[in-house]
Amino acid sequence: MRKGIAFIGTLIILVVVLILLTVSYNRYSLWKKRVSIENDVYLIYSIINEERMRVISEGKSLKVIAKGENLIVENISSGTTRVLHLNNPFSGIIYIYPKGIMSRGAIVYLGDLSVNSNVSCVSSNSLQIRVGQTYVDSDGSRKCR
Repeated sequence: MRKGIAFIGTLIILVVVLILLTVSYNRYSLWKKRVSIENDVYLIYSIINEERMRVISEGKSLKVIAKGENLIVENISSGTTRVLHLNNPFSGIIYIYPKGIMSRGAIVYLGDLSVNSNVSCVSSNSLQIRVGQTYVDSDGSRKCR
């Protein structure tokens, strides 16, 4: 009789521990995805700022293109390109013209928006670049807030 009660008690403890591990793993996975998106956004932001400084000093034009998990920096003047790998899918184009003037544009996260990361896009206007959150507008297209 005692062995049966001990066995059932052990089973209950095992079930509770497995439930706690499952919940913890799901939260960890969500946190890891959120951090990965934010790291990609800050990488894109820093690349654009770095290239903008290069454009100002060299007087050339370039565009930064996000296609899926690739970030392509294309020098319009010389035709050279540089490709960087991202961990998450993004889409968008930002042009940088001589004197550091930028096009109005955005590079937005294409993945699951339910992750709720603090930042998931980079947008620009003529003189500023900023990070923000990706949202879906009434037309179904992704925008940067």
